[in-house]
Amino acid sequence: MDKIKGSFYGFIVGDALGVPVEFYKREFLESHPITGMIANEQRNTTAGYWSDDTAMTLCTMKSIIELRKIDYRDIMEQFKLWILEGYMTAGDVCFGIGQRTLKALTFYNRETNNPTITKSFKNDNWIPLIGTLSESQNEKMTSGNGSLMRVLPVAYYLITSDLSLQEKIAIMHKVSAMTHSDDECVSSCIYYMCFINHLLKTNDILESFKLASNDVYNNYDVNVCGQLYRIINSKFWDLKIDEIKTTGYVIDTLEASLWCLYHSKNFKDAVLKAVNLGGDADTVGAITGSLAGIYYGYNSIPKKWVKSLMKKDMIDNIINDFLNIIEFSEKDHG
Repeated sequence: MDKIKGSFYGFIVGDALGVPVEFYKREFLESHPITGMIANEQRNTTAGYWSDDTAMTLCTMKSIIELRKIDYRDIMEQFKLWILEGYMTAGDVCFGIGQRTLKALTFYNRETNNPTITKSFKNDNWIPLIGTLSESQNEKMTSGNGSLMRVLPVAYYLITSDLSLQEKIAIMHKVSAMTHSDDECVSSCIYYMCFINHLLKTNDILESFKLASNDVYNNYDVNVCGQLYRIINSKFWDLKIDEIKTTGYVIDTLEASLWCLYHSKNFKDAVLKAVNLGGDADTVGAITGSLAGIYYGYNSIPKKWVKSLMKKDMIDNIINDFLNIIEFSEKDHG
């Protein structure tokens, strides 16, 4: 459980380290690097302030804790509270929401409050419907990382279940498609889950990469993976830092996070390398932190970083409650 605990705290710490420098140029950070938690007056954030990545992750965890299952509608209702009431946020207000996510939730809210609700919205057919109708052509071509950044709890819940890999993939597909239904987004979430599963078992980065690639290639429709094959088929480990991109494109995010994990010597090195790449620093930091937390363990995370997290007591309670669910699941499924 130390690795899973490290993964969640690593995710939130990586998010909080990246928030102050989100959208900053890499060239600026080369001469003004992030070395710890800082505030950013321009963004009205204090040290330890985390973003939508963590808020949506906590909402998802809360839903699973309360219902002991993956319930797509309940997760969306949790997200609505996040937007409308600042639920599960660092500063009691929705912070950093992506346009794609906002449009998907707006569409969902409109349909659920429609007295003549469409037939397709009365079952799970609404899931890909939202992801498709809420995306513009430009967004479809750029495939943002807005689902990858929130699926960590789903990955662990599925990993500890006795479902087949195909069943786990089908559920992860739907969880991504609640807001992001295009191929690169869905397949990246599936790859992330598979990589986490193998890293937990082997603690070997390259072996986990190979096994996760085989999982996706052999158990997912190879015709819809799109640009994910850039990761599966290329030796991106050998790329120079100038070749690593940190845009909001989901393949860039996954690739950068795996690259930072591979080119690190400890947790601190991994997440600081990630956030100092600039660009979408909070999400790249969060995904990198989630993987480095597994690889190096919870105790590798600097204690002062964990202590500085906003609403740490709330975070502690939710993570502990979720770990109890996972522990139960592990025992229940042998």
